[in-house]
Amino acid sequence: MNGKPKTIWLDWLKRVPIIIGMRFNMTEPTKEGIMITIIRRLKRVASRNRLLSQSLRGSPPLMRRRRGRGVVYLLIALLVLSWGATPVALARDFQVLYDLRVDGNVNTPYGGVGRYENALKYSEQVDHATWIRGGAPTVNADAALAPDGTTTADEIVWVDPSAGTETVRQSLGITGASNTYTISFWIKQGTTSTVSQIRTRFLGNAAIDLRVHSVPSGWERRSFTTTVGAGETGTLAFRFEGQADHGAGRFLVWGAQIEEASSAGVYVKTTASVVAASRGVIANTNLLVNGAPVAGGQWTTSGSDVYYNQGNVGIGTTNPDTKLRIMDATNPMIRVTDTTNTVNTQLHSEDSRGYVGTQSNHDLRIMTNNTAKVTVDTDGKVGIGTTAPTYKLDVESSDNLLASFISTDNNAMIYVHDDDTDTYIGAEGGISFFGGTGALNSANLNINSTGNVGIGTTGPGTLLHLVGVDPIIRMHDTGYGYVDIQEVSGKLSVNFQTVGNAITIDGSTLTNDPRVGIKDATPSYNLDVNGTGRFVGNLIIDGNVGIGTTGPAQKLHVNGFVTVSNISQSNIGSIRNAVNTSYLEFLGGTTSANGSGIYLAGNSYSGNGTTFDAGWLGLNQGTNGIIRFADIDDNEHMRITNDGSVGIGTTAPEATLDVAGPLSVTTAGDTNIVHDLVMENISSSTIKSYGPLTIESGSSNDNYNLVLKGSGTGKVYVDDDIEITGDFTLASLSIP
Repeated sequence: MNGKPKTIWLDWLKRVPIIIGMRFNMTEPTKEGIMITIIRRLKRVASRNRLLSQSLRGSPPLMRRRRGRGVVYLLIALLVLSWGATPVALARDFQVLYDLRVDGNVNTPYGGVGRYENALKYSEQVDHATWIRGGAPTVNADAALAPDGTTTADEIVWVDPSAGTETVRQSLGITGASNTYTISFWIKQGTTSTVSQIRTRFLGNAAIDLRVHSVPSGWERRSFTTTVGAGETGTLAFRFEGQADHGAGRFLVWGAQIEEASSAGVYVKTTASVVAASRGVIANTNLLVNGAPVAGGQWTTSGSDVYYNQGNVGIGTTNPDTKLRIMDATNPMIRVTDTTNTVNTQLHSEDSRGYVGTQSNHDLRIMTNNTAKVTVDTDGKVGIGTTAPTYKLDVESSDNLLASFISTDNNAMIYVHDDDTDTYIGAEGGISFFGGTGALNSANLNINSTGNVGIGTTGPGTLLHLVGVDPIIRMHDTGYGYVDIQEVSGKLSVNFQTVGNAITIDGSTLTNDPRVGIKDATPSYNLDVNGTGRFVGNLIIDGNVGIGTTGPAQKLHVNGFVTVSNISQSNIGSIRNAVNTSYLEFLGGTTSANGSGIYLAGNSYSGNGTTFDAGWLGLNQGTNGIIRFADIDDNEHMRITNDGSVGIGTTAPEATLDVAGPLSVTTAGDTNIVHDLVMENISSSTIKSYGPLTIESGSSNDNYNLVLKGSGTGKVYVDDDIEITGDFTLASLSIP
């Protein structure tokens, strides 16, 4: 009697996971895990029931029947819950509906509860370069469905093991003398041409453990435990082997795992990092407690580190669409605090805006390459390239171009505003502008691409182009006054205003002739000066200069008197030709004896049938003032003294006409002249010679008469001896 019910209960216990597995289409390892869990739970219940039964011995049969019914009710509840429960996600789901206490491990191909560790990397990616191939095997990545229902199982193909051992190997990078390790993996026949057996080898400097494994038609987890010898010093490694006695062919492998333990623990997936030994829940959001995902089920613990390599994490949401999604209706926030100085940095959203910055009274810095690039200090100053900004925006850099502002349309601007002024710096249509209008406008200062500056115009045509009504340019020296240049009704006016009226030119006007008027609003000439003009320095005039005439015919044309004054001996004024061969020179004297004078000189000239010898004329003023005539070599030939005497060939004439040398008097063909030589001294006139005197008419070949004749009744007197050497003819002779 007592044995039969026990057999029935055990049979029902075996059927429970089968029924649950059928309902959810679970694999055999999953069913086994559920069964082990239920048996362990029932054992604890049975243990408590034994204590209860001892206390109930001798109790009425009704109470004992109630105890048996309680067990039946528990089993029925499990079946009902199993049969009526709605599948949560996929066929591989493992769902625990009530609190679960696990003394050992609950393990499935897709997670479990208990101890876990994995010293291998890329446990589901045997095709990765971390797994080193020896010989000529190939690995087909993601060739079939894995035990967890994902297409992540890799297929290893032994190509020709008869030529030598082919291997797929991974080094653990550790030594483990005297340590115990458990190696496990899932294995299944290949997609085609499968092998029947494979070998695995766990090794250091030498083989530590060599195993031969049959290859099943369905997924099975194979595991074995081995202890490393005390003298082993080599780096540990694990490999799959294909040898000639097993032949070429394929097999599928997934979920390789090595643990420093005496038995296999919960399988944990690895990628680029190993997983250190720990305990907890490993799952792919498929292990549920009370219908909800187990917190931390997909997180991996590595020592003091916890990380998550799969999927997205949601806080406040069951559907995270990014690696981390935090949602809340009341200002969700992330805050990071350095407790040394209580620096709080936070990121949060608030209604219609988002925030990032410091919640405490500390600077905020934005970094790249572990260096602060942007700083916002506690006063709101922003520094780019500096961590101590002085201004609201402080940019520091060794680059020549500190900032770039680009607009994709035809107008780009920077706006500056104080309490009552709007200022724009912008660019539009090839023009850079600065001013109070936020567009290309003549009211702004405009600069085109060639550097022309426009004021009052958006199309400057010159380096400085002003447009407006009577525009003015003012140049102002605060110590000396200013100059205004203004266009008025088509005329240019230049006005000077200086301290102390040192400059007296104003009202200057330039018309389009062009004409400049100084104190003359309507100039008639190119330069019209109404008043006194003065030039200090050189004045160069390429054309003719007229003084007293509006039509100068020569370089200098004077209509009127010319006065030259204030000339000293050391101050010579000259009018000269380009080579100094002809000139009019003014010489100032310092004494009355050699006073000022005028010299007129010229070079020799021959032209138009006329020849002139070089010479000069000098006029001296003073008590000894004279007029001198000399040749170009300064040889004097004639002078007029200050008493009116004329000296020819002498510099000291003793008579009104003093000729040193022959004297020739001719009418030069002028028949209107009655007398060629007239002496007007009424009382007495004398012809005197200091040497022999010859009066001859004509040359030796001429037959001209010499007539000595008195006027009226006057006679010709010879007041001394007379000697006649030639013929002498007397028409009449009267001897008193």
